[in-house]
Amino acid sequence: MENIDIVWGLVILFFGVILFVFFGQTLTKIVKSAWYGIFYIGVGAFGLFLFNLLLQTFNQHIPINLITSLVAGILGIPGILALIIMKIFIIV
Repeated sequence: MENIDIVWGLVILFFGVILFVFFGQTLTKIVKSAWYGIFYIGVGAFGLFLFNLLLQTFNQHIPINLITSLVAGILGIPGILALIIMKIFIIV
């Protein structure tokens, strides 16, 4: 019974290596894009945190969630200003 498990393990490993050889470049691009997305979300959340410290003097705040962090991370300062404008004029 143990020989069958070893054989199946080797077969799965072989197909995994073959798939990685054929789709290796695509996988690295996907992982790289995901890493940049996570990085931008983190930077956006930190930027929103700093702006919330500044807006605290005016009794305002912008909620820090996935969407606002992504907007602030990708667009930077203009994105944070757009979030502030939306908060003031649309959400009230």
